[in-house]
Amino acid sequence: MARKSRRQSVIAQKETVTQEKVFKTGLYVRLSIEDVRDRKDSDSIENQTYLLKQFVEERPFLQIYSIYTDNGEKGTNFDRPEFNRLMDDVKAGRVNCIVVKDLSRFGRDYLETGNYLEKIFPFLGVRFISINDNYDSFNPENSNEGLIISLKNLLNDVYTKDISKKIISTFRERQSKGEFLGAHVPYGYSRPDDGTYKLVVDEEAALVVRQIYQWKVEEGLSDTAIARRLNDMGIPSPSKYKHLKGEWKNARYNNNIWQRQAIKAITENEVYLGHKIYGKIQASLYEGKRKSRVPRDEWTIIENDHEQIIDQETFDIVHARRLEVYKEFTERLEQNKHFENTENIFKDIAICGDCKCKLVRRRRIKNDELYYYFSCTTYETNSGYKCTRKHIVETDMIKAVYAAIRSQIDMVASVDDILRKVNSDASYENRKDNLANEIRKVKAQIERLTSLRSSLYDDYIEQLLTEQEYLYAKIKYEKDEVALKDRLNELLLQQKKYDQTYSYENQWLSSFRAFRDEKELTKEMVAALIETVELYADRSIQINFKFKDEYEELLDYLNTIEDEVKPDEQECLSSYVH
Repeated sequence: MARKSRRQSVIAQKETVTQEKVFKTGLYVRLSIEDVRDRKDSDSIENQTYLLKQFVEERPFLQIYSIYTDNGEKGTNFDRPEFNRLMDDVKAGRVNCIVVKDLSRFGRDYLETGNYLEKIFPFLGVRFISINDNYDSFNPENSNEGLIISLKNLLNDVYTKDISKKIISTFRERQSKGEFLGAHVPYGYSRPDDGTYKLVVDEEAALVVRQIYQWKVEEGLSDTAIARRLNDMGIPSPSKYKHLKGEWKNARYNNNIWQRQAIKAITENEVYLGHKIYGKIQASLYEGKRKSRVPRDEWTIIENDHEQIIDQETFDIVHARRLEVYKEFTERLEQNKHFENTENIFKDIAICGDCKCKLVRRRRIKNDELYYYFSCTTYETNSGYKCTRKHIVETDMIKAVYAAIRSQIDMVASVDDILRKVNSDASYENRKDNLANEIRKVKAQIERLTSLRSSLYDDYIEQLLTEQEYLYAKIKYEKDEVALKDRLNELLLQQKKYDQTYSYENQWLSSFRAFRDEKELTKEMVAALIETVELYADRSIQINFKFKDEYEELLDYLNTIEDEVKPDEQECLSSYVH
């Protein structure tokens, strides 16, 4: 008989423990260097995904909810786009099981990874499976695995720091030789085909760089105005240009447009003077240094290293004008420092109705008066080429939202009165009693079927039933039991609604009721009652309240018993529904 592997035995034990529970599973895949489709190693995005899918398909108690792929994201940093989406789904209850190839794919930071495995996931009731580590957090045998997992976790952390030390040492040595080691060649330059690390001018892109500087010098255009002009002319943005040339593979770059940040970066970069610069940003994992900007006097500058695109005089003119603008900005800040900033009560809640991105709150001072307004960052960042312009003064939004909440609170008061009358009526208690009686009857029927099923095999063994009669009865009992259990679940759900939804403790009622004495809008009110506030181009807003399901279920219930509700109350309910 073939010997089972340890991995198979661990998972098999777990399957017997939780075979009846189905887990909504998120498959997490990560690669620190952006995956190129022709790579063949086992850690490629494609191979990781295949392994995880195959693992889940062999286990009926795991059902894939979504696949989360962080391509080109480091394991030492947990602020990754797809990891954040995974955790959002976990917190929302959409995912309660996470499967990874091994712990290093999940994360290489010892403390942070341990925090997730030992505190966060157990607290949230999330099952965590690492295939190559033979680890399943729901396996009762894993009580002895904690030390091993912690050791592997520590080894991953030590490994990354060791690699960091070697890479940094190599980089510093090559930098001293004048080699260009940046991850991406600056727009306007390219690497020569001979494999050397010198920068050579890319004439097609260099023409655009020179034009940008010319517009700055001759017309004094702002960064936003230049970005808009380039987009109007159909000039590919730096990232799109690299994608079109085949340097960057990801298709998302093909949709990128010119943004003001790109113009700012080009007009501040001394690489166009022919200088090679190292050390603007430093980070060292093995030394414990997080990514941070470095003062200019600590940069390493190699002058006249390659062919310049912009002459010193032109660069100085543009730089001087930028300093002048910055000086005017700081002077305005100094003049207006007596204005105190107020709290943004719509933080993370106010969003664009079209692109669904968070609105930015901006400050403006006019006639020595301070006010705030909200606008769409997608529109502003992309020079008007993505989304539409949104703008609303904060005080207008506060008035509208507070009025809507007061309307809900008034509605709650009316529904409270109606509910109190309806639930004090004898018919309400009759409905609850009838429901309880039916639940008892269904439970008794299930118990009877269970008893019959247990004696069925004995009757077959004693030859009181033929094999055909036994199989027919067995299938019928199982079918009836499934139907009765489905019915019991429906009844229990209905009973729960009587206890929680159709009662004075309905979450919609109690949440809005808590703020009935508030005279103005507060951050606590917004956080407790509102999911999002969506702003549209015509300055209209849509308020999405929390507990919408509880609200609709309660009103549906009151409408189904309209014979117990007076005509004027029915009219009131109808106005709420419509």
